[in-house]
Amino acid sequence: MSLRDLIKFPSRILQATALWPKSSVSSVYKLRTFFTLGLILSLTLCLTYNATFHFNDFIELSESLFMLISLFNTLMKVFMLYLNGKAFLKFLSMIERPSFRNSVRLYGSVFEDVKNMVAKVHRCYKIQVNGTVIFMSLCPALESKPLPMDFPHFNDGMLYYPFYVFEAVSLCVAAYCNMALDLLTVGVISVATIQLRILNRKLVDTEGNVENSGNLSEKDLEQLTLGYLNECCRHYSDIEEFVKCLSRVLSINIFVQLGTSVVAICNSGMLILTVNPLSVEAVSLFFYISTMLAQLGMYCWFGNFVYWESLEVTTSCYMSPWYLRGTPIKKTLFMLMERTKRPLQIKGINFVTLSFNTFIAKNPT
Repeated sequence: MSLRDLIKFPSRILQATALWPKSSVSSVYKLRTFFTLGLILSLTLCLTYNATFHFNDFIELSESLFMLISLFNTLMKVFMLYLNGKAFLKFLSMIERPSFRNSVRLYGSVFEDVKNMVAKVHRCYKIQVNGTVIFMSLCPALESKPLPMDFPHFNDGMLYYPFYVFEAVSLCVAAYCNMALDLLTVGVISVATIQLRILNRKLVDTEGNVENSGNLSEKDLEQLTLGYLNECCRHYSDIEEFVKCLSRVLSINIFVQLGTSVVAICNSGMLILTVNPLSVEAVSLFFYISTMLAQLGMYCWFGNFVYWESLEVTTSCYMSPWYLRGTPIKKTLFMLMERTKRPLQIKGINFVTLSFNTFIAKNPT
């Protein structure tokens, strides 16, 4: 039972594509990194070049624009992960703090509940991403469209099939890298959710957890309770530091994701109105729009959990049997409640907060 299980799948994809930050890397790993970045960047440049041919035709421009936005999003997130590699690894090491590990051992059921929820999100998101990649790649083979993504050259001739393969492979690599970065963000946000939920349980169960130590005198019980609550305060400090570090390391990624998702949804939503609803292209656009909505929803949904669980800390302090204890315990609980009056929030560049309100405001549907 490890908190790193929440990021196991995305970390494997990023390691396979050589985008996972490492303190020291081999020459082979660097070559693999350049190959991955080369594929994504080349496809981005191709779509940018294609867009310059269609400034006077909005429909044709939209066919390149919605994928170009997603590729720009992926490149920005990959670049920021590479730039903040050392800070990201230091941030991940916080998962192994004793307060985090001990709390998971004490309340394993909370960890399993959140882990199962994250696993369901993973499955749904993978279906959407795979559907987008498969239908976009197969569109030229099943319909009259020359290439998976529009391009003014290589629509026939000897370079057609090599360029077809290039577009399909680049699309697949970019989609899986983007998916891994999204699920990585969801995973680390889930760690904060788990810790806050466990902290709330610990505060409510204060009396039961302390009295499990055996038959104690009133004085010993008072001392153990005070020590237990001090441990809860340290746990909250670790969670607070973890959330602040998360916001600092992934702030730009979150901001870029929220911004580009809205633009991509609007653009592809207008484009789907112009195609045959029974065509493969319409199906691929449907998967693409659902993927963009899922991205936006995942970030806001899991960010909202952190916000609400941090708000619950004050209520959990009230629900503990503070009225049966002495002044030192009451003061400790009061100090903790004062600290939690300002709930923890995950923000993108201190501008946009991950919450249900943000999802409703950003959702163009």
